Amino acid sequence: MFHLSTQRVSVVSGTGEAVAVTSHAGATKAREADAPPTVAVLPFKVISGDEEVASLVQGLHEDILGGLARMTAITVLGGDGGDGGADFRLEGSVRAVGRRLRLSFTLFDAATQSQAWSERYDRQLDDVFDLEDEISENVVTAVRIRLKARAFEKLRGTENAVLSMPDLLSKTAGYFVNSYGHNQEVAEILRLVMDRKPDMAYPVVPGFAGIG
Repeated sequence: MFHLSTQRVSVVSGTGEAVAVTSHAGATKAREADAPPTVAVLPFKVISGDEEVASLVQGLHEDILGGLARMTAITVLGGDGGDGGADFRLEGSVRAVGRRLRLSFTLFDAATQSQAWSERYDRQLDDVFDLEDEISENVVTAVRIRLKARAFEKLRGTENAVLSMPDLLSKTAGYFVNSYGHNQEVAEILRLVMDRKPDMAYPVVPGFAGIG
């Protein structure tokens, strides 16, 4: 078990919506073993560029924080206090030469001490808002996919008997999305679902519920 020092703060996304995010300050609390995964979004670096580039980077950071905070079943850590022992750490940087931009992002997995995802975007600094929307959406989607895969791996390593109904359905959907050739495992899960809830003649498997 490890501890996080957290504080609730607000980030105003590009849509003007205030989204609650967690910062690294305040009272310390222990994470439970079954706590949702945490993602620390560190301040993005401006390696080179003017005030317009710095403004873009700030907007990207806020939009990505907001996009991740709207996802269900995860905790988002913001601020500049390091990763706070989070499960994942997202870093980003921007370099500018004239109107040309190179935006780089990397997601680190604390459990494996490795990169879970990395991407580079070469763009022109034309419409700042369009660029913010495009890049933030791409990054949030990429992080979401990696978190879903991580959640499935955790469910796959857990005995079906101790899983809740939503987790059983998520595990089933995870097999369809992430693995093939596991028809027997899927059948066993669905039989257990039917035993627990016989009135579900046709179990509905959500699109890998658990991380929205």
